[in-house]
Amino acid sequence: VREARTRAEVLKLAVLLHDIGKPAAYFVDEEGKIRFTGHDKLGKDLMSKISEKLKLSKREMQMIKDMILKNKKMRALIALVSSDLLDADELANQIRTEQKQ
Repeated sequence: VREARTRAEVLKLAVLLHDIGKPAAYFVDEEGKIRFTGHDKLGKDLMSKISEKLKLSKREMQMIKDMILKNKKMRALIALVSSDLLDADELANQIRTEQKQ
């Protein structure tokens, strides 16, 4: 993470962008239910273009892409961070540790 941005700021950006692939993945199934199958992978691909515009470092871009791909965990993480039950910097450290494994 660049010195100008904290891990918490990158995490907040990931939270903002974690469903960015949904519009492209939108479809209605045979039962009439709205689905977004594959929106996480589409979001990861879109993140490459967005990161250039935002001038993110490669590391920041990869952190956000990894969080987008772990989309199912994002809802729980968003709730924890927004309720102050989990520190955003601590969460970013946990994600980084998980990436190394």
